[in-house]
Amino acid sequence: SGAGPQVAFDANGWTFTYARPAARSDVTYTVQASTNLTLWTDVPATRTVEGPTETWRASLPFGPAPQFFRLRVQR
Repeated sequence: SGAGPQVAFDANGWTFTYARPAARSDVTYTVQASTNLTLWTDVPATRTVEGPTETWRASLPFGPAPQFFRLRVQR
């Protein structure tokens, strides 16, 4: 429940943020990035725990090509 994934930027680059239930260890979330929507690369994310919710943030620097993000969710 709550807001979906969000993408933001600042002087350092892009930040992809999402929240997930902390108690769902049977579901895997992976942030991925692409410059062409065909080849996707996993992006490391850092975790912050706030009660029953985990907030994850993945950051990428700006590059010469457009940047696309997706959140891969697997059970």
